[in-house]
Amino acid sequence: MEQLREIITESEEKRFKTSVFGFDKKEIIEHIAALEQNLKSSIFNYEKKLSEQSNSLTMALREKETLAEKVDVLNKQIKILTVDINEEKSSIAAENNILKLRIEELSELESKNELLVAEMVGLKSRCDFLESERERLLKTINEKEEVILSQCKKNAESERLLKTELEKNKTNYESIRKVQLHNIHAAKEGLNKIINIIEQM
Repeated sequence: MEQLREIITESEEKRFKTSVFGFDKKEIIEHIAALEQNLKSSIFNYEKKLSEQSNSLTMALREKETLAEKVDVLNKQIKILTVDINEEKSSIAAENNILKLRIEELSELESKNELLVAEMVGLKSRCDFLESERERLLKTINEKEEVILSQCKKNAESERLLKTELEKNKTNYESIRKVQLHNIHAAKEGLNKIINIIEQM
C-alpha cells in the first residue's frame, strides 16, 4: 500500500511542459497512460492479494468452526473423564489451550482481512479520483485542439490575404515601374534634342 501511495504521489507531482496554446498534449497523454498502467498493476496485485486472503479466511473460518466443535467435544470429554489419569487430563487441557490459541490467531487473521478490505475501498476511491482527473485532462486537450485548429484556420486565411495583397502590390509596382521607365526614356529623348539644338547653335 505504501509503495502504491509513493507511485501516486510521484505521478501527482508531475509538471507538464507548456506550448503556445496550452499543455504539451503528448506529454500529458504519456503521463495519463503511465498513471493508468500503474493503477491497473496496483489494482491487479491488490485484487490478487485480496483473493488469496479471502480464500485463506474461508479456510480459516472452516477450520475455526471445526476447532470450536473440537473444543466443545474436548470440554465434554474433560467433564466426563475427570476421574481418569491426571496425565491424560493434562494432555487434553494442553491440546485445548493450543486450539484456543489457534482460534485467537484466526480471529486476528479476520481482523487483518477487514483492514485489507478497508485499504481496497480507499484505493478504489483514489482510482475514481484519478479517473476523473484523466477525463478532465482529456477534455482540456480537446479544448486546446479546437483552439489550435481555429487559430490555424485564421493563420491560413491571413496568409492567403497576405499573398493576395503581395501580388496586388507587385502588379502595382510593375505598372509604376513601366510608367517611370517611359518617363525616363521620354526625358532622355527631350534632353538629347536640347543638346542637339545647343550644338547646332
